[in-house]
Amino acid sequence: MKQKCILFTSKDTDFLFEFATDLISRDFNIKKTWRLNRKSPSIESFRSEIEECGAIDYVFNFLSPKLFPDWLINFPKFGCINFHPASFEYPGVGGASYSLYENRENYGVTAHFMTNKIDEGEIIAERFFKQSEFENCDTLFRRALQECCFLLEDTLELLKNQERPRRINSWKRPAITRKEFYEWLTMSLDTPKDEILKKVKATKHPNFPGPYIKVDNHVFSYVNTPKVK
Repeated sequence: MKQKCILFTSKDTDFLFEFATDLISRDFNIKKTWRLNRKSPSIESFRSEIEECGAIDYVFNFLSPKLFPDWLINFPKFGCINFHPASFEYPGVGGASYSLYENRENYGVTAHFMTNKIDEGEIIAERFFKQSEFENCDTLFRRALQECCFLLEDTLELLKNQERPRRINSWKRPAITRKEFYEWLTMSLDTPKDEILKKVKATKHPNFPGPYIKVDNHVFSYVNTPKVK
C-alpha cells in the first residue's frame, strides 16, 4: 500500500508542478496538492482542508515559498520535507546572489526536514553542480530549480529504504531573511567602485529591483538598461 502525502508546490512554474506530481504519485498516494507563491493566502487558510486528509505520512514542500506553522510540521507521521534551491551554505533568501558574489566554484540544492524556522531542519539529501563565471543570479537560480527535480528523485528513492533518513550535513549559518538580503543589496556613495560592480554583477535580475544605492533618505535602484546599437 502506498504511503500518503500532501504536496505543496510552485504556482509560478507549470513544469515543476507537473514533474513533482507525476514523480511523487508513482510511489505515494497524494491526498491533496496546493500550488502557491508569495501572493497566495497563508497556509492557515487551508487548515481545515489539510486536516480532512486524515492520517498522512509525509508533507512535501517542493519549491513553494510558504513558511509552515507548527501544527502542519507536526501533522505528518514522518515529517515535512522541503526542497531548497540553494546549497547548505545559503539558507534563506538570496542564495544565488551570495554564491556569485563569493565566486564559488560550485552551487547546489538541498532537501531537509522542516522545523518552525526557515531552512533549519536536518539535511537528508543534496546535489551540487558547477557554477560558471558567466552566470547571473537569474540563470543560476533557474539551474537550481532544474537540479531540484533530480534532488526530488534522489529523496524519493531514499525514502523507499528509510522512512526517516538520517542527517548528512548541517547548515553553515542561520537563514538570511528578506530584510537582511535587502540591507545587503543596499550600498552608499562611499562604497568602493569595485564593490559596487561586484555586487551589481552578482545581484542584478531582469524581473526584480536592486541592487540599491542609498543617498541620505533616498534609495535608488539599479536598472538593467539594454545596450544601444
